[in-house]
Amino acid sequence: MKTIGIFLAVLLTGLTQPVAADGLSGKEIIEIHKKRHTVRSAADEVVMLLVDESGNKKVRTLRRFAKQFEDGLSRTMIVFKEPKDLEGTALLTWELGDGRHKQWLYLPGQTALQLIAERGKRSAFMGSDFTYEDLQPDAVEDYIYSEPKSESVEGADCFVIEVVPATEEKRKESTYGKRVVWIRKDIFFAVKMEYYDRNNRHIKTQINQGLINVEGDIWFSEKVLMETLKTGHKTLMGVKKKQINIPLEDGMFTEKYILSGRHAS
Repeated sequence: MKTIGIFLAVLLTGLTQPVAADGLSGKEIIEIHKKRHTVRSAADEVVMLLVDESGNKKVRTLRRFAKQFEDGLSRTMIVFKEPKDLEGTALLTWELGDGRHKQWLYLPGQTALQLIAERGKRSAFMGSDFTYEDLQPDAVEDYIYSEPKSESVEGADCFVIEVVPATEEKRKESTYGKRVVWIRKDIFFAVKMEYYDRNNRHIKTQINQGLINVEGDIWFSEKVLMETLKTGHKTLMGVKKKQINIPLEDGMFTEKYILSGRHAS
């Protein structure tokens, strides 16, 4: 759970059977949400639009790849295609288990990938309103979940759940003191998330729009909007093309693959 903050949620989408929503705890709802967003592999073509408080816009295009390995842990790779000065820039994320992750950033011309330090994960990713932390998956056990409330979002009945770090270690490493997530009751898909800092100040809001039913219970969000409230800066992610459960080589998610330049082809 995060949203992709649900950046990965628009990338990884899975198939499950319908679930009776009555009487579920906050944790159980999040577990269902997470299960429905786990597939063998996925690939997206994405347009990223950055808009500042004055309305100035920057457009970027990128591809995202994700794969769940045999140990049940996922790896993802984000590759920028445009503009020219960002072409080939890549972010590699490995899920290590027990809530641990490693992330590496590659800039064209480098001879090695740069490991993102834990403090660095609080930084904005490539000028967007997403942090590096937002782009890594969560372990359900790392958080405490409130009992769900009910609220409507754009006419859809939703569970509303507060999510807070479960340990002092997690509280120290995270940017956020808590998150509040709205999950639609009918399809268990997160449509809204609010991010709060350690002083309980609301700092960002994410909206997932343009929900598309691929097949069966599989849904994904065609548009993800993240807004930083203090600055008014916004990032819109639009999915142009999505593929799931396609063959992806394990070797794609390695430093060797990126340094060979194959990721940019």
